[in-house]
Amino acid sequence: MPTPQQLRDVHPAIDELRRDTHRLIMPKDLRHRCLLILHALTQAALRHGYTVRPCPVPQPQYREYYDRQRGHHQGYRRRDGAVTITADGLDIPITIMEASPQVDDPVRQEQLILEIPAYGRHGYQYRWADRTRTTVEAALPAVLHEIALRAQDARQQRLWAEQEEIERRHAWEAAIQHARDRATHAHFAEILRGQAADWRTAQQLRTYCDALHGKLGLMDSHDPQVMSTVRWLNWAHAYIRTLDPLTGLPSMPEPPTLDADMLQPYLDGWSADGPR
Repeated sequence: MPTPQQLRDVHPAIDELRRDTHRLIMPKDLRHRCLLILHALTQAALRHGYTVRPCPVPQPQYREYYDRQRGHHQGYRRRDGAVTITADGLDIPITIMEASPQVDDPVRQEQLILEIPAYGRHGYQYRWADRTRTTVEAALPAVLHEIALRAQDARQQRLWAEQEEIERRHAWEAAIQHARDRATHAHFAEILRGQAADWRTAQQLRTYCDALHGKLGLMDSHDPQVMSTVRWLNWAHAYIRTLDPLTGLPSMPEPPTLDADMLQPYLDGWSADGPR
């Protein structure tokens, strides 16, 4: 990957970094080299269809500074510079800095390190540095290859996650339907038990009324107490007819309207609100 010798037609992210006097605080020639390296990597990334944007200093890394013009203010002064390359939806900050800014060795003072965040999977490289037999510039194809590998891995992870989400939603939908069936079954069973209980009660009441009617047969029908009891029996028989489900033919009940609270007891650990 050729590295340009001049900063021409640079990406806005590189131009912003070039203008930021509080980043890449290092000797002028070394700073220029850092910008050229990022410029070369940015152009290659764009050719691969990736996007590039600035990588600002996070606010928590700001410090309190003082100067005569601005007085006390929050800001930053950093030896590194960075841009963010986005490949297939994966954001990868690219950071470049001096390898050993505090040493006296003039050779080591000229050495740079380029880094991307360490990756969680084994075998991924995240740091390239100037060495005796190689330079950061020579490693730029490897950096771009690493970006492509991570993007491919991230894409596969997203596909797996999406497939897992689809399967989980299908399982949740099946659980919801099963819960509806169970809740409806329980609702019908409760109605049936209630009908059976009403029928047994009606049978008991008829037996009682028959016994009471038999007792009245031995008494004077003109007795005021007997007449009151007859009225009571007439009411009781009418009530029994309304109570007994077999007075007519019981019909199939309508399915219940089920809300989330009614479904929850039948979901076996799932949430009625979604596949969480």
